[in-house]
Amino acid sequence: MSPDSRFLGATTARMSKSSVRATATIRLAEQKDFVPILGLARLVAAAGDTFPWEDFGTGFDKGVSEKEEEELALLAETWLPEPGQHRVAFVCEVEDCSGIAGVYVLQPNGLGRCRHVAQGAYMVTPSMRGRGIGKQLCVHSLGEAQKQQYIGMQFDMVVSTNFAAIKAFSSCGFKIMCTLPGVFRHPEEGLVGAHVMFHGFGSVETQVTHSRRVSSAPELRNGVSSVMQVQSSMPSAPTWQPTFEYQVGNVSLVVGDEVNLLPESLLSTESTSQPSGLHCPLKVEPPLPEGLSLCPITGTIYGSPVRPCPKTTYHITSDANAEVTFQVRDVVRSKPRPSEATIHINEDFAEQLENILHVADMPKEPLKTRAFGDWMIWMVHRAWLNDPSLVDFSFNSMHMPAPHLEGRIAPKLMKAMQTNSYIEVLSLSNANVQKSTALELAQALRQNCTVRTLNLEANCLDSNSIREIALSIRDNSATTLEQLRLQHQRQMGSVFGRPAEEAVGQMMQKNQTLVKLGFECDDAHWRNAIDRALVRNTDFSRRRQQMSTTGAGAPDIPSEDRTLGQLAFQACPAATASKFFNDSDPHHALLRAYMAQNLQLPTTTQLQHYAKSCGTSVPYTRAAPLIRQCRTWLLDTSVKSEVLVVDAFGMNTEGTLKAWQENGERWIVDLSIEDGGRLTFKSDRGDPSIFLSESWSAWLSQNNHPSDGGA
Repeated sequence: MSPDSRFLGATTARMSKSSVRATATIRLAEQKDFVPILGLARLVAAAGDTFPWEDFGTGFDKGVSEKEEEELALLAETWLPEPGQHRVAFVCEVEDCSGIAGVYVLQPNGLGRCRHVAQGAYMVTPSMRGRGIGKQLCVHSLGEAQKQQYIGMQFDMVVSTNFAAIKAFSSCGFKIMCTLPGVFRHPEEGLVGAHVMFHGFGSVETQVTHSRRVSSAPELRNGVSSVMQVQSSMPSAPTWQPTFEYQVGNVSLVVGDEVNLLPESLLSTESTSQPSGLHCPLKVEPPLPEGLSLCPITGTIYGSPVRPCPKTTYHITSDANAEVTFQVRDVVRSKPRPSEATIHINEDFAEQLENILHVADMPKEPLKTRAFGDWMIWMVHRAWLNDPSLVDFSFNSMHMPAPHLEGRIAPKLMKAMQTNSYIEVLSLSNANVQKSTALELAQALRQNCTVRTLNLEANCLDSNSIREIALSIRDNSATTLEQLRLQHQRQMGSVFGRPAEEAVGQMMQKNQTLVKLGFECDDAHWRNAIDRALVRNTDFSRRRQQMSTTGAGAPDIPSEDRTLGQLAFQACPAATASKFFNDSDPHHALLRAYMAQNLQLPTTTQLQHYAKSCGTSVPYTRAAPLIRQCRTWLLDTSVKSEVLVVDAFGMNTEGTLKAWQENGERWIVDLSIEDGGRLTFKSDRGDPSIFLSESWSAWLSQNNHPSDGGA
């Protein structure tokens, strides 16, 4: 899931006044940080006090599951960097903490006209809370936002019970703009409110307290560098004797599982009489199983066990003591369905495939029920090699790994579709297609001319993904797509919002091949446009089938009716103005001068007023026929020329004027547009307004000398 504005104001930092401030270094997140970031994000989401997900992060002691993969994919869309969405991530490292102590992400607050305001999201490792990490991340993000030319930062949802976050944000210059009552269901407090907070950028330097100093860095902006360190002195040794215990006393771990066991006292910061960290290095007896480690500062047991071991009690001692008992089980060898199977890939087999450049050299198809991951990679490589026998590609209800975890399946498939010329059916219903994957598919659809059926139902697409796919299909004049299904996306409602609906409507107005569309549209205008386009395309498809059956010539292109509003002539006629305008006639000269000056054909009243301003006059019986005659001449000379037609809704359409008719007050203008379609503009409300481009002014002014005398 991409960083929704509802979540970006949330932070898990809870700060204690009596806590020891940490010396931190903040840097850009790297590939090696992605797994720790997701581990921390899963822990924060499971807490339920800042994020809206329910039942998140539960059931992982039973081994890797499809639910866990889906949740990790959602967290990756929120917390990992994504260049296509201009999202960057920074991690915080502390000298006395193994691994990352915190993380924040920064990205635009919205699309288009909202891109100049930033959004930020923050997380702090539970064992490091209360030491000022959250505030350091916030200050650093303000400097980074200014470096990226944002003019402010906005948090759309800061839970009102998150007092530490509110205090930290306020001290950094944020103000509460409004409070939304009862919008968050807290696991302990029930329905609570949430604040919208905003910071209009001034100087960030004044927000840094005297205890901080900026380390030397190659680039500085407004007194804040890309790496900031915080200095503080350690207090004297405590006189109290802390005690702590782990969340579970007896736990069963699985080989390969990611382990993150945290002491209970380090998770709780309610008491201010006791620091949240320990000041003497912790030791463990007996040694932990291979693959697991103990953080000597925080007491966190982390890592992934590599082999089974019996149930054992481990004693953790220092100025505090605790014990934890667990065993490590081997992986359960069950036979899950392919859609629920954990993706295991034989790296030797995958490397062999990567070196194959011809379809004839492909190895035998792996057994899907036993080597599901290998089978998926094998199928994708066939698409990559443009296998002529692969016409129907289906991963329906087959859970593709998240793109950031496995680049040889979903990302490679999307790139293959840019050049593949044989796949006609691409069916990825309920296949775990992520938003980043959909954007890559959109790029492929700008070039692909083979796919006729595309099914993306029940995946993880959002409004922007749908919009980009629709615009790509719209811009591909050679597309052969006939069926497109986009509904029932996870984490989304039944509709995708106005930008997506407008893009799909524009796609249907221009596309002439789509006859089946699975998409719910809430906007009445675009729903009507989509329905009319589907009817038109269905009729056009029927005509094509008749042509192929009977061997007749090309079918007549079906026309779409619209209401005529205005006409604008772009190019000047090849003939000179004197071909119509009689320079010896003062009324002709007057009309010609008006059109050159105002770039439009006047009404009778407008021409009479203009004549009066020139010190002359023109009677109605002379003005009306002259204007009608000029309109007829303009339309006749513009046939087969480029014109601009404005319909009753103000929508502009450029095309070639094919024909026009006038019968009393009824007008019909037939237009041929760029993609070969036809539009028929009709009006029963009298003569349309006619405007001229700038080039007409010089054309009309040639040898033009309006009369100053009477008619």
